Amino acid sequence: MDQTIITNVLIASFVVMAASLSGMIFITKRAKHWLFRNMKYVVTFAAGIFLMTAFGLAQESFEILPGYQGIFLAIGGFVGMWVLHTILPETHHHHDTGCDHCEPARKGIKLVIGDSIHNVADGVVLVSAFSVSVNLGIIATISIFIHEFVQEISEFFVLKSSGYTTKKTLILNGISATTILVGVCLGFLASQQEFTEGILLAISSGIFFHIVLHDLIPYKKITQSKHTKQTWIHILCFSLGIVIIWFLGILTPHTHENLTSDSIHIENQ
Repeated sequence: MDQTIITNVLIASFVVMAASLSGMIFITKRAKHWLFRNMKYVVTFAAGIFLMTAFGLAQESFEILPGYQGIFLAIGGFVGMWVLHTILPETHHHHDTGCDHCEPARKGIKLVIGDSIHNVADGVVLVSAFSVSVNLGIIATISIFIHEFVQEISEFFVLKSSGYTTKKTLILNGISATTILVGVCLGFLASQQEFTEGILLAISSGIFFHIVLHDLIPYKKITQSKHTKQTWIHILCFSLGIVIIWFLGILTPHTHENLTSDSIHIENQ
């Protein structure tokens, strides 16, 4: 794999890992109160960003894979995540619930384990995205960072309410964040195989679609809201996330990075 792609993926991984320190925001009371009031809107904003990223991953996989393989693999990624959350429901936090931070300590640890599994998947996504283009890699990095930011804040609440000190909570989140490097290594190994890139992209798109529908869109906050103003704010935040990723797609060049010397030779003939 090209050295530039490796460098870009590693930089992106450490940027995402920095989100594990988001719990430090709560040292400042003003930031804490602001997030308490507006977290539901931040989550909706992240949903818009993830949705556009999922479409981008799916589009790239359809260009690489023949026939309907990309569609079937994307569905497989979606179903795989659904099965994981069905079998292990306590290993993931729903950001739209209002009382998850009241869970006992054992659920807090299971949440960290679940986040570690998600981080491995994120590492694979980064490798597959940067292998296609810097454009898609940057968009995937932004999406994953925002989701991790929200996720780490949620975990901070759970662990703190379970009796952990701020220091121990940040250490646990930091250790969990490092598992993204495991996914990066797996992604690099898998990318050496022919046609693997398209497969990873399709599965990643399915995973992202599942995160949007299962985790990020705050259905309860919207449907239970008695204020029309709040509903419109959710719609605005969701649309803003979509527009930002669409705008980034225009600003950043779309060039495939993974062309081999053989494919370049064929195209020149």
